[in-house]
Amino acid sequence: MNVTTIKMVQTERGLGFGAAAIAVFSFLTLWVPNLGHSGGHVTGGAYLAIGLILAGAILLATFSRRLVLLTAAMAFTCVGPWGPEHLFQLLFMIATAWLVLRLVRTSIGLRASRS
Repeated sequence: MNVTTIKMVQTERGLGFGAAAIAVFSFLTLWVPNLGHSGGHVTGGAYLAIGLILAGAILLATFSRRLVLLTAAMAFTCVGPWGPEHLFQLLFMIATAWLVLRLVRTSIGLRASRS
C-alpha cells in the first residue's frame, strides 16, 4: 500500500463534505454580485466558475475516499479566486495543513508496519 491508496476515515470525509459546502456557498456569495463587472481582464463569472470547479474537485475527492486527492483539492482551493476574503482562504489553509499531517502520519505508520 502506497500513499495514493490511503483511504479516508469518517472525520476526513466530514471535513471534505463540509469544505465543499463552504466553498460553494462562499464562492457564490462572493462572485454572484460581481457577475457583470470586469476586474482587469477577467469577469466575476470566470472567477465563479473557477471557484465552483474547485468545490467540485473537493466533492469528487471526498467521494473517491482517497486522502491524497482530498489534500490536493484542498491545496488548490487555498489559492483559488478568494478576492478580498482572506478568512476563508486561511480556513482552507489550516484544513490543508491538517490533512497533510494526517497523510504523513498515516504513511509513516504504514511504512513502519511493513518493516
